[in-house]
Amino acid sequence: MKREPGTGKLSTGFVTVALVAASLAALPQEAQAQRRGLRVVRGPAPELGPRVGYDFDADDWSVGGQLRVPARVLETLASGDYYFAAGTHPWQLNLDLAIRLGRFSSLYAGGGIGIFHLVTTDVGPNILVGLHPPPRRDSAIRPYAEGRVTFLDGGTPFRLGFGVNLVLGR
Repeated sequence: MKREPGTGKLSTGFVTVALVAASLAALPQEAQAQRRGLRVVRGPAPELGPRVGYDFDADDWSVGGQLRVPARVLETLASGDYYFAAGTHPWQLNLDLAIRLGRFSSLYAGGGIGIFHLVTTDVGPNILVGLHPPPRRDSAIRPYAEGRVTFLDGGTPFRLGFGVNLVLGR
């Protein structure tokens, strides 16, 4: 592994080559399965979209976005929100893992980490619960609603968010 001198970070070139190699490695397996007449089973596709929310403790509205990367059991949820507080510019970034409550259930719950910035930056754990209905056959649009509590040094705000994700790559 090539590292940039004095930084301890991997070089951009190395990371780019590794990502391209990993992407290309997956292609021959799919093509071979198709040549043998096997059905290629893909997992759920990632989703990306905007959302709006409300912070009940601060009485503030927010706008943001969410990236949802589903796997077999867990989903990775990365999100960010900007709050419309008077005179300040608060924001929050979240990285969470969520599990569906039942095989065909629309309910999910999980937790992760939240980074909130107002005047200083505060990091704390999140817990969340949400509703994410299964996709319709002909639609790439996936609405959701989510409640989240973040445990910060300055309190534990409860936030409710509503969004619409678009299924990527389908």
